[in-house]
Amino acid sequence: MPDYQNMASFRNILVHHYEKVEDEVVFGIFKNKLGDFDLFQKSILEYIKKMKTT
Repeated sequence: MPDYQNMASFRNILVHHYEKVEDEVVFGIFKNKLGDFDLFQKSILEYIKKMKTT
């Protein structure tokens, strides 16, 4: 869950304070945290499978 909270926080910064975000920070997050998107996708797919069986 903490990874999702960090993703949401970063999203909020990008949307609401994009003028203050440095390119290097965004690039670093994309470079180092891209696996978080895979984790999110896996969680969503597991939830969908669970919902289909109930």
